[in-house]
Amino acid sequence: MTKPCGTRMLLQALVLAAIVCTKLAQGAAKTPLKHSVATQFCSFSKAAKQAANKLAQTLGAVKTSLNQNRKAHLQNLLVAVKRPTDEMAGLILAQYANTQTAKCLSDLDKWTASATQTVGQAVYASGRVDGFLEVLVGHRSDRPGDNKNCIAKDNDGSTQEFDLEALCGPAETALAGTTPGDLKTIITAAFANIGNSATTGGNNHCVIFENLNTAYTSKAAATDFLAGLIKVSPSAGLTAATAIGTQRTTNKILKDIDANWPKVLEAYSTEAETSPTTEKQYKDLLKDEISRQKLHAAAQTVNNCKEADKPENMDAYLKQVFKIDANGNSAYVKTMKEISMDVPTKDGETQKKDLFDMSETDLEAALAAELRQLSSETAKLTIEVKQLRQNQGKQATEDTFNKIKDETACNNKPFCTYNTTETDENKKCKFNETKASKSGVPVTQAQSGGSTTVNCASHTEKSKCEEENKGKSSPVCGWRKGKEGETDEPDKEKCRNGSFLTNKQFPLMVSAFVS
Repeated sequence: MTKPCGTRMLLQALVLAAIVCTKLAQGAAKTPLKHSVATQFCSFSKAAKQAANKLAQTLGAVKTSLNQNRKAHLQNLLVAVKRPTDEMAGLILAQYANTQTAKCLSDLDKWTASATQTVGQAVYASGRVDGFLEVLVGHRSDRPGDNKNCIAKDNDGSTQEFDLEALCGPAETALAGTTPGDLKTIITAAFANIGNSATTGGNNHCVIFENLNTAYTSKAAATDFLAGLIKVSPSAGLTAATAIGTQRTTNKILKDIDANWPKVLEAYSTEAETSPTTEKQYKDLLKDEISRQKLHAAAQTVNNCKEADKPENMDAYLKQVFKIDANGNSAYVKTMKEISMDVPTKDGETQKKDLFDMSETDLEAALAAELRQLSSETAKLTIEVKQLRQNQGKQATEDTFNKIKDETACNNKPFCTYNTTETDENKKCKFNETKASKSGVPVTQAQSGGSTTVNCASHTEKSKCEEENKGKSSPVCGWRKGKEGETDEPDKEKCRNGSFLTNKQFPLMVSAFVS
């Protein structure tokens, strides 16, 4: 049986142990911040700086893509106007550039006010964290082993080096990198262990975490740091104001980051591609079937064809349009390289430049000059154009070809050849049926301007109509409704001149004459 005095001594020991344990749990004033906890703070601060750099990088990439796509659009429009035989190729690439421009604008739209402001809030929070840690770094001993610190070694509270810039990122934010990660997730990891102070051992000397009630005579309330993220109470020292799970949605410097960071991550992701603007980039885009798949949608848009009218093999169609040989080389790119123009500079002066050397401003000026010339030539040939529109399935008459006196101008047409052996100077430019066929121009008109060799309108059955295309490099008949300019029962499906591959040939041919 236990003696009364023994029972009394055991009770006293238990009470004393309870008091000691209670005081340890409360913490003590001037307890330093753990080195590992301070390092976790830095993981947030550095990621926040990187978030700003990632925003700058993303917007810079979108801007570059916008400029390149605009330049590509102008390049290919100029080719389409200047080289009628390459009109379709130019229009397809111009449409591809337009599509990428639209995607660029969509990428910019992701940067809503809340997403942009969240990045700004992250940088502000980074500054607050750095400023707080900078004060703690300044309040510590310099000699290893000393135990008077505000940031201290985890296990004994002694001095441990803390390189603020290396851990939290440089003061010059632009040098911090561009891989922020998920800042929403980093919040919890960075601030979860605030109240886990360094092991005590005579090291409670951080004056920042002084017992304020003693230091300032009367200070009953706790002092908050980082908008309440950290609390220093008059008696218990450094603690977390509340658990980070609550603070992440209520703390003024963290709540917007926690709420809106998914929008920022979405805005970092861009969809737009950059259109080619150099010879090599065009070659890379057109070199094989895989890379040419990017142009399928653009080709469909330019041709505006119904599903039933689409080519069975779109890549074969693109190879024909861009004149791609078995080695993947495109004659269209060669044409681009050969284009050189007098580009307006200032005060009526011009400078000759190759297409690939032209700036966006040069391309705009060159395109405007080409369109003005096109308009002027169109006015001169009004009568011929009207005649062509009335007889869309017919080619120009011999008289029309004879009006072309220049050898180069004649040979540049998709359906003419300059005959150097012709003695009559007024009849050297002649219709070339073989050339017209290879160029994809309907070859239904005899050189003399007589009747057509194929009378599509004579067929009343679709099968008979389509048989006319057999053995020809370009379709000459199509079972369809009338197009713009066709007044013969435009709403009725019947055998008419042209099909999918020739539905652009009339404007192509007209622009060829006047270019």
